[in-house]
Amino acid sequence: MPVTPEEAVKATVLRLNARAWGISFGLVLGGGLFLATIVLVLRGGAQVGQHLGMLSVFLPGYRVTWARSSASSTSSCWAMPSAG
Repeated sequence: MPVTPEEAVKATVLRLNARAWGISFGLVLGGGLFLATIVLVLRGGAQVGQHLGMLSVFLPGYRVTWARSSASSTSSCWAMPSAG
């Protein structure tokens, strides 16, 4: 069945819209993870962020440290759009 130009444009816009939602959710969740990690590092203590540290199961290499906070938020930002 031939596809009209209007249907082709509509399909393309819907695909771009889904990707935009994925990227925006990834950025928001990645930023939230970054802020949560930084807050826990600033608080300090004997066991810094033991519950948040369990995210290393889903985000390989995740650690509750200054150095890994930006890398972890970046990986979660890219994981969200690719999951959709």
